[in-house]
Amino acid sequence: MAALLAGCAPPATVTPPPPATVADPCRVGDALGATPSTIRVALLDEVAASRAPTPDTDADRLVFRQLYEQLVRVDCTETVRPGLASRWRSDDGGHRWSFTLRTGAAFWDGSPVDAAAVLAAWGAHATLPLADLRQADDSTLVVVLTAPRPVAVFADPAWSVVKRIAEAVWPLGTGPVWVRDWTTTDGDSLLRAVPVPHAPAGTPALEFRRSHTTDPRDLIDRDLDVLVTRDPAVRRYAEGRIGWTPVPLAWDRVYGLVSPARTRDTPVTQLDEASHTALARDAVRADARVPESDAWWAERVCPPHRPIALVASPLRRVAFPRDDPVARDLADRLVARADAELTALTGISSAGTRSIALDPTTWSATLRSGTELALVLSLPRRPLDPCRAIGVLVARAPWLAGPDGRVSAATVVPLVETRASALLRHGMGAQLDGDGGIRLVPVTAAREP
Repeated sequence: MAALLAGCAPPATVTPPPPATVADPCRVGDALGATPSTIRVALLDEVAASRAPTPDTDADRLVFRQLYEQLVRVDCTETVRPGLASRWRSDDGGHRWSFTLRTGAAFWDGSPVDAAAVLAAWGAHATLPLADLRQADDSTLVVVLTAPRPVAVFADPAWSVVKRIAEAVWPLGTGPVWVRDWTTTDGDSLLRAVPVPHAPAGTPALEFRRSHTTDPRDLIDRDLDVLVTRDPAVRRYAEGRIGWTPVPLAWDRVYGLVSPARTRDTPVTQLDEASHTALARDAVRADARVPESDAWWAERVCPPHRPIALVASPLRRVAFPRDDPVARDLADRLVARADAELTALTGISSAGTRSIALDPTTWSATLRSGTELALVLSLPRRPLDPCRAIGVLVARAPWLAGPDGRVSAATVVPLVETRASALLRHGMGAQLDGDGGIRLVPVTAAREP
């Protein structure tokens, strides 16, 4: 993955890899051609059309991954593969990119995905790091970035190619299935995605059911085919049931501690290996490990942000989002061992510190203001577009930007990395992406050069 993030010197010409075969290591479960006409997928969170195509939750990512495409995708081996683009090229180290679009690509309504359609889709997003964007011809797009970046950034969901029309609640995508909106069936919310007329033969319909059960293990015994969970107890339960295959997904989250004290005093204290190991092994009820990701939040090629003044005396609490059990476990552990770890990490005596769970609105406001001794938050482990991820982070917590307008490597203290598991009923198949996402609909040979 380091090669994907090393944005300064990608090769001048990029040749896409050969098509995936049946031996593709990113294809798991049974062959996709053997799946039934409808795949039933359980969701553990709400999914809103207003967030499409950029996901905010695991449930968003699971749904949006089936509906929307980018110019390229990054598979589980961290290989960049064709998406809407069949070929790409850069002759200046990743500053200017030329893409040739896939023949026959179309939106759900049948309108073609040509260079003009991509320009229209991206032109509405002021946050994309575009210095110039133009079409060379109907099938060729020229993209000039504000700073050199590897082609993998174009796999980030922010670069999805969608079409927005007043008549549709959901942005029109280019995936092989399309949706209308939620309905209610048997007390559950139901979102049905059906194949578009130009979808590859054998494309299954997808039935996303938002269940409100308090114990996801109950879903294993219901009439469904796919469940994505971060709860090891649910995975172990599926392992013990006949007909289910658990598939570990890519490590995709890093939990970090941030503190206004670290931005003011710039301490360099980090956790030692023993503390990291103890957090991953004993503190959290999740599939966790010692952090291995780079400090992408300190990427220097990204533009600086405007720093803000901080409150002089933050409260003596470690805050976390109420609905994040991993963040809760980590905050409780740090408070319980405050003298051993929290004092060293913040440079402030942590005697009497307590942890506090915050509802989503209060959490957002508190993270923005920096009024706590420390906060535990979840970040992408290795974002495809680090500059965009830094922008999102600083927008959520502007005080993280130092006097130079940049986030330093020491500002975020990595605690643990986590991943989810996909639970697949026998007969199901999926393709794994490098960011922990899965694709339940076929990526056919027609989509490869």
